[in-house]
Amino acid sequence: MSKNGVIGQGDQIPWHAEGEQALFKKITLGATVIMGRKTFDSIGRALPKRNNLVITRSPQRNVPGIVFLSSIEAALARAAKLGAPIFIIGGGEIYKRTIDSAAALHLTTIEIMVDGDVYFPDFDIDRFSLVDTQHFETNLAYSYRHYIVKPEKDLA
Repeated sequence: MSKNGVIGQGDQIPWHAEGEQALFKKITLGATVIMGRKTFDSIGRALPKRNNLVITRSPQRNVPGIVFLSSIEAALARAAKLGAPIFIIGGGEIYKRTIDSAAALHLTTIEIMVDGDVYFPDFDIDRFSLVDTQHFETNLAYSYRHYIVKPEKDLA
C-alpha cells in the first residue's frame, strides 16, 4: 500500500517498486493464494508454484491453474484442505472481509502518496506483534513489515 493506504487505481497497482514483486514471490511460493476476481484480472494468469483460488460471482470460468469459487468461505475451506500456508492477496473488499480473522499480516508500504480508488482496510494494530521489518531503497523506497497475532492472554 502507499503511505495514504491506496492499493489500487481501477484494476492497476499505481506504482512499480523494483524488488517488491520478488519479495511477494519469495513469501508466497508453495502457498495458497486467495484473491478476488478483479485482482485476478489485473494479474491475468495463475501465479506459478502456488495454489490459486479466485473468488467470483461467476465461478464457471475455465482457466488453467485457477480454481474459481463463489465465496470467501468456500475459498478458505478449499485452501484449508490443501494444507499449504494461506495468503489473501487482494483486493480491497477481500482484505476488508478477512483481515479481522488474519493470523498474520505481511505489509509492504511504498513511501509515496498516490491517488487511487481501492484502499487497504483499517485494522486493529494492537491485535498484532511486529516480528520483522525491512526497508528497501530501489527506484521507490518501501518497507516490509510482518506481524503475527498476539496470544489471547496479551489481548486482554
